[in-house]
Amino acid sequence: MKFIICFLVFLISVCTCRYLDENDGINSLDPHLIVETTNGKIKGSKMKMSDIDKEFYAFQSIPYAEPPIGKLRFQNPQSKSNWTGVLDATSPPKACYQPIIYFTFSEMSEDCLFLNVLTPTLTPSILLPVIFWIYGGFFIYGDGKIEDYDPEFLVDEDVIMITINYRLGIFGYLSTGDHTLSGNYGIKDQIMALKWVQENIVKFGGDPRRITIMGQSAGAANVALLLQSPMAQGLFSAAIMDSGNSLNLWSRNEDPDKFAKSIANFFKIAYNTSHQLKTKLQEINSIQLVLGTTFVYLENAALSNPVNGLPFAPTVEPGVIDKMNYENLKSGKFNKVPVLTGFNSNEGIAFVDVFDYFPAYLILYDISPSRFVPTDLNINKTLLHKVGKMIKQFYFGSKSVAASKEKFTEFVTDHEFVIPAIEFVRLVSNYTDTYFYEFSYEGQIPVENREVPGVDHGEELYYIFKIPNSRPASDDDLITRKRLVRLWTNFAKYHNPTPNADPLLQNITWKSVEPTRINYLNINKTLHLHKNPHEKSDKFWKNIYDTYGVPPFDTY
Repeated sequence: MKFIICFLVFLISVCTCRYLDENDGINSLDPHLIVETTNGKIKGSKMKMSDIDKEFYAFQSIPYAEPPIGKLRFQNPQSKSNWTGVLDATSPPKACYQPIIYFTFSEMSEDCLFLNVLTPTLTPSILLPVIFWIYGGFFIYGDGKIEDYDPEFLVDEDVIMITINYRLGIFGYLSTGDHTLSGNYGIKDQIMALKWVQENIVKFGGDPRRITIMGQSAGAANVALLLQSPMAQGLFSAAIMDSGNSLNLWSRNEDPDKFAKSIANFFKIAYNTSHQLKTKLQEINSIQLVLGTTFVYLENAALSNPVNGLPFAPTVEPGVIDKMNYENLKSGKFNKVPVLTGFNSNEGIAFVDVFDYFPAYLILYDISPSRFVPTDLNINKTLLHKVGKMIKQFYFGSKSVAASKEKFTEFVTDHEFVIPAIEFVRLVSNYTDTYFYEFSYEGQIPVENREVPGVDHGEELYYIFKIPNSRPASDDDLITRKRLVRLWTNFAKYHNPTPNADPLLQNITWKSVEPTRINYLNINKTLHLHKNPHEKSDKFWKNIYDTYGVPPFDTY
């Protein structure tokens, strides 16, 4: 009997450990670290900046929506109910479920809709600008823990950082193309988190009128989709997109029902309606769903052309993303806030490295050049081979694709990142201030021995955030980091990356893009202003789309 009582006491303590009585632990409940949100009180902690002799305040694992479990799986996020007592917000949240790449299953949970707030002060004399960070990871992996994206360099510039978790893979983007399984749950999580920030950020010293949404890769594509979403109107005032936007082929699932059927086949589910499929998938263990997601991704990579889209990604949904991305941007149907965006000089390195393990895969491009043709051109089979040969000739000449890894890297960099980025700023700059960059600094923080010249996908993050296991920084690395952080935080503060002459930034004035003149900043050991990046490739692809493409376009 005594054992049972002790065991029950243990269970109760475990279940309630995140909620503290205000009369207990007086020393731990420092009144300066308790903030009252719209849902209840939370207790944060002071953290030390490891590279800078400063402290900041951190509030972690704040729930911004109800747990999306049980019948709430594959549903829009629901408002978080209020709590009593003080919520312990001093430890990081678990990641949302995803394939085992960075986390074990014990480090993940389906109950994952949390955000973190990091602020240099809770009582500023003037409300501080806010950066709302959305991580990338192909819409299938990633998390918002501050250990993974430590924002101390940004916070040191007197901005408040928000990092979030949002649903991924099948949990975030499964869709049958109808109202029952509408998809886009990951995007709607982000919108719910933005609403929470609008309602609460003043209590952390933040300015709700100066919220900059920022993302990288798939996170940047999410930012671009938030620009286009009527649901997100008025929730932010500026946008930063690093290495991604909504014109990237991989930013959209063109045939969501196809992949819903693949999942049903994997689990041997027979269904006649979307409701039946949804109900049966809600009954399956979450870890099994992760395994199913992984299978569908591998199947798509093996049987399809992975550069032409991802199995679980955003899709058109009335009221969320109303129509095709290109047409939205061309017609000015988006939230017209200032934009800062760009790409790295050789984004394709990491993606092409994968083919070292599957060398025969590149031979397929020699056998069938039509694989080079982006699906969004919408051309018929008669022209497919002709256009494919034109693309192959432009990048490879008479050489074999399989024997020209460096040229294939150039193709992937252009096709997947550079050309969509140029077209994005060409369209958006008709309606709002748009600042464009190329990051070409080959530093040693992310890469010690650089085998291929150029800056790979994601390298800029090592200069914006304090990334775990970074290599020691050289003097040039440190200067580049200070410059990048200053430019990004200036934009968050003033909606202009160079509002005043600044010796750190070589006293330059970064000119915004003009629709007929693509002004951009090349960020290397020094800063240089140029126009029309990758002009030869840009003209080639523009000719392809103008001559052979069949509008309306979605991506580009």
